[in-house]
Amino acid sequence: MIAADAVQTTAASQPLLLAHNGSDNYWWQVPSLATNNCQTPYQASYNLTSYCDIRVKVDLNINATGFPDYPFLFGWNNYNGFGINNNGTLFFFFNGGGTAITTATISRTYSGWLRVVKNLGVYTYYTSTDGVNFTVFETLNGSTTNLSVTNQPLIVGSASNDNRSCAQVKYYRCQLHNSTTLLADFNPATYNAATSQTNWTSATGEVWTINQDSAASGFAGRLVDRTICAFGGDAQGKSFIANTSIQVNQPDTVYTAFKFDVFNVYQGIFDSNTANTRQAMGNAVASGSLEINAGVSLIATGLTQNSLKLATGLYNGISSSLQVNNGTAVIGNAGTNKMDGLRIGLLANSPPQYSLKGILNTLVVSAANDGTTTKTAMYNLIRSLNNNAF
Repeated sequence: MIAADAVQTTAASQPLLLAHNGSDNYWWQVPSLATNNCQTPYQASYNLTSYCDIRVKVDLNINATGFPDYPFLFGWNNYNGFGINNNGTLFFFFNGGGTAITTATISRTYSGWLRVVKNLGVYTYYTSTDGVNFTVFETLNGSTTNLSVTNQPLIVGSASNDNRSCAQVKYYRCQLHNSTTLLADFNPATYNAATSQTNWTSATGEVWTINQDSAASGFAGRLVDRTICAFGGDAQGKSFIANTSIQVNQPDTVYTAFKFDVFNVYQGIFDSNTANTRQAMGNAVASGSLEINAGVSLIATGLTQNSLKLATGLYNGISSSLQVNNGTAVIGNAGTNKMDGLRIGLLANSPPQYSLKGILNTLVVSAANDGTTTKTAMYNLIRSLNNNAF
């Protein structure tokens, strides 16, 4: 599979390729899923009144279709903050005083820094390519009402736990300043999957927690620290197009790094092209069990939601095995079917609810019964490719 195979083209339910450039991590999310965001705990030190300076570095992909009113980029968890409307106007919204909306518009595919400064009743918007040198975009006169943000957490990607979020935006940096000091710094570059896959601590001291929508369907938000394939669950009627040229006889060993957002019964990680002559891997039940199947089901436990794992499946008839991370392998009969084509993210000839809601980071097929030395080397290699997250 190449990158072009993984790009959305015709339907929002298709898989997504979330590309990484090798250096800059980012937060990605879609709108209309209430809990897709990153946020801090409640912090009294974020309380501001007459002066506020918000800066965000983003790649925008704003789609007006079904876009919510006042979609927020960054602010507080009580409808105070900075956003961009679907027509490209920038706005600063606050409870006590209303909204200051620009008359000029920014491109809905803008990439770079955006900034707003509220100084009493003057609202100045800026753009920048480097986050250091800012150019005035527009200055407005408006309400002198102070902000009302007492003990509110900061939030990236929405204004509260609702759907007022921007569509398919990449957030590279979000900063909150007062007149002299950087108070908070959302910087995904400081995220370390080897330490935690759910939060990280900023250089300014606040903890940023990753919140992902847990519905059975729809794309969850993602902290992207390497190129990944994302899948949207049971609303997804399509996986990647099957590659029928991949024909692998047993014995064969398959390695895959993946994560389930939620456990629904029979989510497919990969499968052959046809149901009757298949090699497959997916969760066995709506819990933390994994199975390989080449005509017979062989099950292992040890999965957790929202946690990246490596599964090693050896398809070798009655001597098949399934191992999660570097734990003890389960050995038994998985059947004798070969890999008859390959598709990922959906079980073959199955209803949409059998598709993966989660991510697939790595998939390696070895046309051999890999021994212990090879399996250990593959585990170490794939672990390193996935930022030592397991």
